[in-house]
Amino acid sequence: MQKIVSLENHIDKIRELVCEPRRSNALVKNTINWHQLCSCMDTLGDTESAICFYEEACFPEGGGKYIYIYGLLQVMVAQQNSVNDILVALDFSKISWKDEPSLFKIRDLRNRSIGHPTKTDKTPIVASHFISRPSLTKDGFQLMICEKGNSRFENVNIKELIATQREELSKKMSEIIKKLQEDDKTHKNKYAKEKLESIFERYGYCISKIFEAIGDEDTHCIATISLNEINDTLNIFMNKLKERGLEYNSVADIYNKIAYPLKELEMYFSVTHGINSETAYIFTTFINCKVKELKDIAIEIDNEYSEILKNKTQKK
Repeated sequence: MQKIVSLENHIDKIRELVCEPRRSNALVKNTINWHQLCSCMDTLGDTESAICFYEEACFPEGGGKYIYIYGLLQVMVAQQNSVNDILVALDFSKISWKDEPSLFKIRDLRNRSIGHPTKTDKTPIVASHFISRPSLTKDGFQLMICEKGNSRFENVNIKELIATQREELSKKMSEIIKKLQEDDKTHKNKYAKEKLESIFERYGYCISKIFEAIGDEDTHCIATISLNEINDTLNIFMNKLKERGLEYNSVADIYNKIAYPLKELEMYFSVTHGINSETAYIFTTFINCKVKELKDIAIEIDNEYSEILKNKTQKK
């Protein structure tokens, strides 16, 4: 039962790492791969749920036995395919089943017993296969193999197949998680010492000059310079996020909301006044509130990236 939990934990961890904003932003740009990845993660969970159901359910009588066995073996191959296709979608090396004997054995058994039992001709020897009806139980069955006029029996242990698949796929999924985590560490190492908060270092001074200039035409030119500096600060912040692959919807939403009041303030402090002082004050207050939200996001990102430096120090 512990291995079931372990496999489910791997599924959750991969989903968490893949859906991390920087990685998901990059992956979504290739819609085919992204949809494949999402399908794989869902299929992994679905197939594990189906296998758990098989283990816990009462084995039926009659034809229901075959539905259960056919379904289980097909589900196990679908689960293997999901792990393989995650590797492909992430541009990691894919699984070569022939290089994975224990997993290949399960695929081969599925093909011979329920996939193409009447005629197997992808090997040098053409063969036909029969599930022995009297032997069929929830724990396994005997498979009769007929080739070259001779017949033999192969014992199939369902519990062992399930345990083997969980163990091998758990190893593969651990490798996926390790690669994703290593990629994350490499990225954060690159930017750990670069503080996004420092981009807003002069913001407080600039916004104060804008507030002071409202209603005071003699200082409008200073306010215009401050507005330009704030615009530059916002553009630098946005470019730094793009450089890191961090294209947050929340940041884009804030930018869209402050674009209009920024434009109106530019007009107010120019020779063509578009709004009155009261409106200018409201717009400035709104901009100040929203830019503080951006600064908080910058601090949050800085804290996340600096964690890797703390971990290095603790290890020393």
